[in-house]
Amino acid sequence: MPPLRNLLGLWAFLAISGTASKVGGAGYDVSADCHSCYSSDAGNVTAVELLQTHVDLSSNGAQHAPFAPVKEWTTSPKVLRVSGGILLVCLLFVLGFGSTDILVGVAVFLDLFMTTVLTPLAPTLTADYQLIALLTSSKNIVTCLIAPFTGRFIDGNEAKSMQLGMLCAMFCTLSLAAVKDYWFWLAVRCLSGCSTAATVWGGFALLNQVHSDEAAARTRAMSTATVSLYAGVILGPQAGGLFVDDSGFLFLLLSGAQLCTLFMLLFRLPDLSQQKQTQTDHAAKVGMMSLIMDPDVRNPIIALFLALAFIAALGSTAFEHMVRLGYGQMKQNLTWLLSSVPAILFACLVPALRSLVEGQTLQILAMFLGGASALLCFGSNYILLALALFGASVAAGIVDGNTPAMLADRSQEKYGGTGQVFVLSNVADQIAFVLGPAAGSIVCQHASFHVMCQSFGACMVLYALFLSLLTLMEKTPISKSGKDTGVPSEAPSTK
Repeated sequence: MPPLRNLLGLWAFLAISGTASKVGGAGYDVSADCHSCYSSDAGNVTAVELLQTHVDLSSNGAQHAPFAPVKEWTTSPKVLRVSGGILLVCLLFVLGFGSTDILVGVAVFLDLFMTTVLTPLAPTLTADYQLIALLTSSKNIVTCLIAPFTGRFIDGNEAKSMQLGMLCAMFCTLSLAAVKDYWFWLAVRCLSGCSTAATVWGGFALLNQVHSDEAAARTRAMSTATVSLYAGVILGPQAGGLFVDDSGFLFLLLSGAQLCTLFMLLFRLPDLSQQKQTQTDHAAKVGMMSLIMDPDVRNPIIALFLALAFIAALGSTAFEHMVRLGYGQMKQNLTWLLSSVPAILFACLVPALRSLVEGQTLQILAMFLGGASALLCFGSNYILLALALFGASVAAGIVDGNTPAMLADRSQEKYGGTGQVFVLSNVADQIAFVLGPAAGSIVCQHASFHVMCQSFGACMVLYALFLSLLTLMEKTPISKSGKDTGVPSEAPSTK
């Protein structure tokens, strides 16, 4: 599952808190200015205008003039509502004529969209950073906790899992539209962890079964689902920012899209009843531990964890590092695009890349690329920072798009197409976005941003070397006598 996702809210919390500490160190009281905004004679200020207000991070920030709202171009609510209606009609067209791969991709997109749309909306409920972090991370914690129980249910029930997940997601969205209270949203957020487990894991497992006989089509389907996941992660916060003053309509629009998708999931998913009994028999013999002990399952998941942990660590530390270097807000945002756009592009290119090299080789090359670019990050050179972000993004995109295809191939070869392999990869994804920011922040606090990048880079390069050694050993098997199997052993002496 792609980088930038799941705990994007936690990333935002760490980045904001780091920036706030930098501002505080410069002697600039942000809270005082925000309070003066609401108590000024200028009248009420919308949340969008407040978020668009310029904050100077320079060292002489304490000598600023009184607060004056910055006039920015804003889209009227009427235009946003009309645009949302048009997008809903377009979605109906796509759902009505799209293939199974597209239908699953839309379901995955809507689930991640609902996950990340709360990122800009959380500060409207509370100003407490810890409560914001709890709200954004609660869903991922629940998703990890229920993993052992959902894995076996998904096998043989892929379509039903997606349908129940979309129904749960629609209920959560309508609840968010009806009540705007922090603790109520926290409860709904926890419940939405069940919808993510059912929809995303069920979707990948369904594609694995639909394309069980064709590896190339299976790879393309996994890539489509991964790109849809990225799209939800990126577009969710943007939509939340646009509708920050009209979140109720946004949730109603989203619930309408989920309702349409639910109907299509009920009537347009293929019938897998012929494969169900065989798959259930195989799945009954497969346990999570047996999958974890299989190196062909474990190794791609570890690579996925390292790549996503690094990109998550960058998310929690890169903005603070750029603030310390004196970059302006525009330069920060444009620089951060280097960590997101390449990931989407290369996730799309995974099927083409797998037609040129084997999946294991592609995984190794991606880890080498990401690790080497991170090792080169030192000093205050902008090119080296951009290279580290770009390399990490490319590595994450390739690994995130390639890992589901590798797991699907192994699942079909040895485990009867079980969907539990995708449960394991998604849990590794969730853990990476918890431990990555934590480790990155600790290293940056006690050492530096460059040491953090080089530490993750060293881990990625070492693991790539380990995978290379394993691949080399597999291609040159050793006989019991210690000699290459390709060389005939001498006949025993008769003397």
